[in-house]
Amino acid sequence: AWWKDPERQYQRGHVLFNQGDEAGAAALFDQAFNGRRSPASQSEALFWAARSLQLASQLEAARVRYATLKADFTESYWFPESVYRLIEIELQSNDQQTAEGLYADLVDTVPDNRWTQEAKNLVDERQQQGN
Repeated sequence: AWWKDPERQYQRGHVLFNQGDEAGAAALFDQAFNGRRSPASQSEALFWAARSLQLASQLEAARVRYATLKADFTESYWFPESVYRLIEIELQSNDQQTAEGLYADLVDTVPDNRWTQEAKNLVDERQQQGN
């Protein structure tokens, strides 16, 4: 039981993440997510799984996890950055319309958050490049 403890998996995930093994870290964060019970702990593990996958260039898998966090954990500390990261992925996929919709969600939900401002800068920059 100790070996599969979700908190141990989570900590091991950060070790791998810090060593540059994002794909390996994501697998451990997913295991931690599945074993954790509190919404705050689950959303934290889900965020780090998504971020690890994004850095490992597994964008579709990252998108799924960020979208799950956005849908299921709207009160989470990790919600604003997850939506920002979704915007990054959508812009990388040249989906300006979806990115702008996600930005509007951030403005509606957390207008004064730092990640909302970062998202505005990202969307505005892409709009300027398109003109």
